[in-house]
Amino acid sequence: MGRFVVAVFALAICASRTNGVIFPESGPTTPGSQAALCGGIALAPAHAPLTVKRAIWAANQLHSKPYRYGGGHASFDDGGYDCSGTISYALGGAGLISSPMSSSDCRRYGRRGHGRWITVYTRNGHTFAVIAGLRLDTTPGDSSRYRWAYSGPASVLLTNPNNATATASFRSPGIYTFIVSESDNVHAVAYDAVIVKVMPRVWMVNISTRVGVGTGQDVAIAGFIIARDSPKSVMVRALGPTLTGFGIAAALSDPMVDLRDGAGNRIATNDNWKDSQQQAIAESGFAPSNDSEAVIVSTLAPGNYMAIVNGKANSTGVSLVEVYELDSIGRLLKFSSRGFAGGDDNVIIAGVILKGSDNGTICFRALGPSLAGFGVQGVLANPRLDLFNTQGTTVGANDNWTLAEERH
Repeated sequence: MGRFVVAVFALAICASRTNGVIFPESGPTTPGSQAALCGGIALAPAHAPLTVKRAIWAANQLHSKPYRYGGGHASFDDGGYDCSGTISYALGGAGLISSPMSSSDCRRYGRRGHGRWITVYTRNGHTFAVIAGLRLDTTPGDSSRYRWAYSGPASVLLTNPNNATATASFRSPGIYTFIVSESDNVHAVAYDAVIVKVMPRVWMVNISTRVGVGTGQDVAIAGFIIARDSPKSVMVRALGPTLTGFGIAAALSDPMVDLRDGAGNRIATNDNWKDSQQQAIAESGFAPSNDSEAVIVSTLAPGNYMAIVNGKANSTGVSLVEVYELDSIGRLLKFSSRGFAGGDDNVIIAGVILKGSDNGTICFRALGPSLAGFGVQGVLANPRLDLFNTQGTTVGANDNWTLAEERH
């Protein structure tokens, strides 16, 4: 029915040994001189020195390690790490130190000022670092927090004790941390941080498809991608009985939904939304009016996902498959659905709700003949796509994408 591609990062293909601890000498990279995040894992910039890359790859190994006060002080090899233990581990992986450092040791490490690639910030009780534009930090009592986060500009100039100014441009939306510190060797200022959330100009908050649901190989399949570097809370709904109130006579009487990851592994399943997660669904504001509708609420890591919709007891009919974002972290990047297109009530209708302060560019595609190459039978020979706004006004139409009206 489909082919799913899963990208797996190999974080430790080759390794070096420091004080009995094995550190990676290879790992994921990204083009340019700025590190990037993918699922909480840092991608080392391809143009960075090997020392910097090794520091990033080493820190990635602590991604699933819990915060533990004093962790990583006595040895690089520990069950948990605090702030200075984390920074020591990264510097050890880079080959810059041969044994762990405490917070006080970090205050004496290196030269004063901002580093070209690695800057260690420290004060009494806390230490963190900015490596190739990413902040490496920890939070006591919050073992689930990623150690990596986007950082702001490399420095903020303190012009007087009460005023610090800086400007910056951002390659992508995210949560950035601006570090304010003494930089003129005159003002004695302990570092402080300002966290800024950078939003995209426009993004999708709801995506849906009204589609016919059959049995066996003819069930409806909706796919979506969660982008950026943080988990995202979403709601997946499969509606049937509710559609009868909108004039759909052949609505699916009792929908069921199955949520799976890109590899096909089941994450959750639901028949009637009140059977499980009733409180979370009700509090979201998107609870269906009919108890037979199927709903799943889940917090998902960045990646590919699909919702499989079928009717209970092999029933068939028209269903509305929807994905709602329940928080502002991460982004719904792409949505697709596979179903059978007919006439009248059986045409496929896809909807999207956009949010933001500006216009955005979105590509809508309706594929038919291309599906034959994936073993799909009964493909639509010549799909046509019409785009409407909320007032029902046509804002775009296309039959064959190579026509002159489509130059995108």
